[in-house]
Amino acid sequence: MKKISSLLIFFLLFFLFFGQIIIAQERVSREKRPAWVDQNYPNIYIGISDLSKSEQDARQQAIKDARRQIIESLGGMIESRFVDNIVESRGKEDFSSSFTKSRVQVVARNIIAVEPDQIYTEKWKRKTGMFQSELLYKVYVRVPFSEKKHNKFMDEIITETEQLSQTNYSKALQYCKNGQVFHGLDLLEEIKNNVEPMTKITGLKPGQQGRVTRIYQNADNQIKSIKNSINIEKFNQNQIAKFGQPLNQKLRTRVYWMEDGTKYGIPNLDVNYKILSGKAHLNQNVKTNSQGYADCKVSKVLTAGDLRIRVKASFLSETGIDSLETIFNIKSDNRAFVQVIESNFGDNTDLNYLQNAITSRLNQAGFTFIDDANLVIGNTTNLKTISPREIKNKLGNYEIDFVILGKISSTNSNKVQDGLHFAWSEGVLKLVDLRNMEVIDIYQENGKAAGNSKAKAGQASLTTTGDKLVEKLVQGLGLQG
Repeated sequence: MKKISSLLIFFLLFFLFFGQIIIAQERVSREKRPAWVDQNYPNIYIGISDLSKSEQDARQQAIKDARRQIIESLGGMIESRFVDNIVESRGKEDFSSSFTKSRVQVVARNIIAVEPDQIYTEKWKRKTGMFQSELLYKVYVRVPFSEKKHNKFMDEIITETEQLSQTNYSKALQYCKNGQVFHGLDLLEEIKNNVEPMTKITGLKPGQQGRVTRIYQNADNQIKSIKNSINIEKFNQNQIAKFGQPLNQKLRTRVYWMEDGTKYGIPNLDVNYKILSGKAHLNQNVKTNSQGYADCKVSKVLTAGDLRIRVKASFLSETGIDSLETIFNIKSDNRAFVQVIESNFGDNTDLNYLQNAITSRLNQAGFTFIDDANLVIGNTTNLKTISPREIKNKLGNYEIDFVILGKISSTNSNKVQDGLHFAWSEGVLKLVDLRNMEVIDIYQENGKAAGNSKAKAGQASLTTTGDKLVEKLVQGLGLQG
């Protein structure tokens, strides 16, 4: 019992000596706070300081708190990282854009002039040790920021934004017209991005809201107008493709945007030329030049038919612009002379299947033919050896691009039974390019077929072999695909 009493006395003494230290701080001002401290009025901002050893420091802190509230009432128009800069009246700052710099400067000019019309100072006491304390101050300020001031303030911001937007708008168009279209579009996007927060501010007068909206819409409409007007055009399509020859003119495209009927080229775009049908040597990947032109040189046409070439201009994904395409359709103009000697077991055929098959297939590819029954070039013995120069001399004044000489004959047969015969044939075609004075190739094939007679089996074998030769000829002329 004696031990318990001793503990109680110890705790009682401890509380008496140190209890006052546990209660760290208390309000010592006896008067009530003014009613305006706790009331909420339109266009009135109550700034409150922390406890401070200096009444002057507390007052400045309360005024800064009121200023911060005014800035925050602008609805995010000022980036948060610049609010402290304005409130504290600090030195220079690195701004993200000219718009941000302008707004910060306007806000700073107006906020610095804000002063309280009521100030209330509270005194507090904070224990610092046994029987020791210090006097602290907490300040409340009442700062009016009237609707008139607010409207004047917003008018100034909007006016500065209009002027800066117009300056940047003009710069953006000039960039676009001078070939820096994406730089210009970025500048227009910057106008939109910086004005957009202003369109969401509540409390703007209708006239103010309309001015802000026009700034935004003008930039947005110009962006859409430029992007929607971007197009691709082609030049030099009306020329003739000649086998083995280059095209006389480069295939040219231009990528541009247009305003008021004037075209402005877009430079440094990737442009791809791809052959969709036909064959040719060309430089596939090029870039648009400073005027938006991209030239593709077709150094050698490898088809006797038409060329179909797709052109695709690509934009960086971040531009949001789809690729553009156009098609070149280059027509061919080829004149040919075809002579095929065809025999079925030594007898000339009534219908020259191979020659007809050749002319039919090449006619589909746009060939025209020289039909002169009196014109004979070579024979079965010298078909392989006759030179392009000899052929040209025999043609005389005829303007011919290709000469196709051939021979085909059925050679052997086998009677299996009455009404069933097999026959074999072999054939040769020589393809000559007279424009380039060269033999493109000599094709040789053979075939086998059946028929109910020797003659019909022979004719069937001529058809089989002839079809094989036509296919090789088509390949040699680059007419596949």
